[in-house]
Amino acid sequence: MFGALRSHKFYVPLITVAVSVGLFLVYYFFYVARQRNDANDRAFRLLRVVDDQLIQKYTKLGDPFGAALLAPKATDSSENTDSAKTTIKKYLERAFDGEISAIQIDYCEGISERTGKVTLELVTDTVGGLSLRATFKPDKPDGNQCSLSATLDYDAGLRERFQNLTQDYFDDILIATSSGQVLFQKNAGGIRITDLNALFPAGASSAPAT
Repeated sequence: MFGALRSHKFYVPLITVAVSVGLFLVYYFFYVARQRNDANDRAFRLLRVVDDQLIQKYTKLGDPFGAALLAPKATDSSENTDSAKTTIKKYLERAFDGEISAIQIDYCEGISERTGKVTLELVTDTVGGLSLRATFKPDKPDGNQCSLSATLDYDAGLRERFQNLTQDYFDDILIATSSGQVLFQKNAGGIRITDLNALFPAGASSAPAT
């Protein structure tokens, strides 16, 4: 009789512990894992939103550049070349909130339409970060030699857009070209990477196994 009581007292705590562990595992593998997956999905959705915003911003660069060329006419400063260039520069500085520099205007007198094409060139600077050199050329009149170019502070715009993502979702964000050149990096630590090829040497994958 006493042996049976001792036996029951021994098994009850074990059963209680086993049930508790089982419930915890169910909670962890189903609820916690689901919450983690939902957070990951949300993080990458926000990353896609930022990507779409950047694409939209830089595919429509022709709008402010074209409008800047017409700004002298709106302010009656088109007759004086120096005054017209000053007006164009001020217009672009306001349009890009000061994140623009090295504005160059060549042969743009008499432009009356804002449509045109923009070409972009990456400019890397070890001190200032990443910039874009944008060059706008109006479509009309045919054969015109007008060229409006400026350097855009691309790095500042990326840091602003990625700020919330790195605070709430990602520890590190790194953008690089297919050749391994790092264009942008935002991280919580102090490690800086300038070239992915330094992390993955070309000879490492071809070295014979020993």
